[in-house]
Amino acid sequence: MPKFSEKIEVYIFKWIELLFKENDLQNLKGDILQIGCCETGLISQFICSLFYPDILYCIDEWNNVETYNQFIDNITEITKSNYHITTDFKIIEKYKNPIKFLLIDFEKLTDNIKNSIIDFIKNNFKKGVIVFINFKNNKDLIDKYFKDNYVNINDIAFIQK
Repeated sequence: MPKFSEKIEVYIFKWIELLFKENDLQNLKGDILQIGCCETGLISQFICSLFYPDILYCIDEWNNVETYNQFIDNITEITKSNYHITTDFKIIEKYKNPIKFLLIDFEKLTDNIKNSIIDFIKNNFKKGVIVFINFKNNKDLIDKYFKDNYVNINDIAFIQK
């Protein structure tokens, strides 16, 4: 029987796959980013498989070496190495490429990083899909910037442009 978190991840997978097809993301030009990565790597693996051969850029602080190593082991096991990992959140301040898919896991992000992400979205996101997960403690922040532009279903929010 799957663990609770695995059930949630399967739910997220179904929504991402639906949004992927509905928005023809395979044919849209742009990069794929995940900000905040779970050590299981399940969501990252799914995104890598769905978007292959596009590269998934994984951005996380990785405060714990053991967690980082577990993520690397898990994501390497299933993907075709179509990912790039960085701990440098400053990359989002300098990022200029268009984004077609962005997944943000708010669970462990600091307030400074959250604000940088909001600025990043406002400046770089023109067409595609954004998925917010684990954001219920940050709902005010999402409402402030995206009030009428997102759908919230069971604490998973989606923005489509």
